[in-house]
Amino acid sequence: MNQTICFCFSYSEEDIRQDLLVHQGKSSILARIIDEKREGNCRCHDFHPQRRWCLPDVRRVVDEVSKELNLIV
Repeated sequence: MNQTICFCFSYSEEDIRQDLLVHQGKSSILARIIDEKREGNCRCHDFHPQRRWCLPDVRRVVDEVSKELNLIV
C-alpha cells in the first residue's frame, strides 16, 4: 500500500521504503522531517487529516520497513 504518511511534505510509505534502500537503512526523510519541525516548518495541524503530528507515523513506518527489509537502522 502506498498511502501518504507525512502530509506536510507528501511522503508516502513507498518514499520511505526507497529512502531506506538508497541510504542503506538510514532515513533521510525522517531526518528532514525532524529538522523541518525543529525550524517550525511543519504544519501538520493544517494538513494531517487527524490534525496531529506525523512524526510518530513516519518512525513507525521506518521501523516496519527496516525490519521487513532486514536493514539496520
